[in-house]
Amino acid sequence: MKRGPLYPTTLVPMGEEPLEQLVRLRESIDERDVELVRVLASRFELTRKVGVLKAAHDLPPKDPAREEEHFAYLRSAAEEARLDPELVTTIFDAIMAQVRRDHLSFR
Repeated sequence: MKRGPLYPTTLVPMGEEPLEQLVRLRESIDERDVELVRVLASRFELTRKVGVLKAAHDLPPKDPAREEEHFAYLRSAAEEARLDPELVTTIFDAIMAQVRRDHLSFR
């Protein structure tokens, strides 16, 4: 197992059987996955409102300056959270691609 700042040994509690730990940890992961889905749904609800507003006022569906600024902010947040900024960028690239498709559909 890799050790270092991203893999602290304190993440796995001692005193439990390994399979019990595995089940408990996987249950927690599953809960976080559902949380992520709910957050994504909430985010897309907001971005759809933005898309409708842009379409109603003939604003462009894409704002490259805003995206560049926001991606820099997300990379910084990823580093602070000790996540790989490239992973976060890849995830948000996919999210933003869907947002742009949604925005174009409102035209």
